[in-house]
Amino acid sequence: MKNDKKMFVTDLDGTLFTDEKIIHEKDLAALTALGSKGVTRVFATGRSLYSFQKAIREMGFSPTCNDMPVDYVIFSTGAGTMECTHGEIIKKESLSAKDVSVISDCFDSLGLDYMIHRPVPDTRHFVYKKGNFSKNDHSGGNGETSLDGICNHGNAYGNSNSPARGNSLCCPFHDGETDNPDFYSRISLYRNFCRPMEKIEKTDFGESTEVLAIVPPARGHDMADRVYKALGDFSVIKATSPLDGKSIWIEVFNPLVSKSQVVAWLAAKLGVNRKDVVAVGNDYNDLDLLQWSGQGFVVANAPTEVKQGFKVVASNNECGVSRVVLNHMGCSLQLA
Repeated sequence: MKNDKKMFVTDLDGTLFTDEKIIHEKDLAALTALGSKGVTRVFATGRSLYSFQKAIREMGFSPTCNDMPVDYVIFSTGAGTMECTHGEIIKKESLSAKDVSVISDCFDSLGLDYMIHRPVPDTRHFVYKKGNFSKNDHSGGNGETSLDGICNHGNAYGNSNSPARGNSLCCPFHDGETDNPDFYSRISLYRNFCRPMEKIEKTDFGESTEVLAIVPPARGHDMADRVYKALGDFSVIKATSPLDGKSIWIEVFNPLVSKSQVVAWLAAKLGVNRKDVVAVGNDYNDLDLLQWSGQGFVVANAPTEVKQGFKVVASNNECGVSRVVLNHMGCSLQLA
């Protein structure tokens, strides 16, 4: 019996989202058209569930996505999957406490600035640690630098027994902040949910969604290669920072976590053949999905290295997603 089931997967930032962090009317219409043809529509994003829901709320959509033309959301690069009818999380994966300790040891040995995130669905909560490669500290130090003098944070977990950490305002350009501004920008962005790591948490943090290192662009790709080699037993994902668009984020997950692995799991669950999965992306963390899918497309704004070997469509600002739907999936658009 012929299987006509199909799946369409799109990344969000830099792919479906424009640079202004909205979804163009044409792209929404394209996703609606796919639904009318019975195609399963999937968002696959590096954003946490909190970050994703915040973004779509700002567009006027429900956090469960039940008013959007999408059926599933794969978030945190595959650490969690949400079904959109009721907003139910149907799959999640975590690092163990031992994994966190191993990864932290590696990052400390490389002098990286990093963050350890709580498990899904609380990934927005994290602790952070400043490494020792700062251009303002060539002595190496012990890697235990506290950022209390840079960012004064309120307790991220609402524990009334824990001391408050100032007024939750981040002070710009203090003590070496210019050596890795993207790291500090992320701390500022999540200032109500993060705090400096305590020494005991390196070995006693518990389960974690991911351990994330943020590296300045000049050393990012080289450092990612070193982490790949050192932590081959884990899923190591490289991505361009969505904050400054140039720093490199090195994310280390449970080995079962990646966009391609979770899309493969979902396709099998729904009875969709691999050859009938179409994917669109723009960045390094999309590569495994683009390579795995039956057809992979890259938007024109992607880095040159990401474009190699894939069909290139219009940019995220020029409705590249709808171009794929129109030209390669046989859909027509009905615009309001």
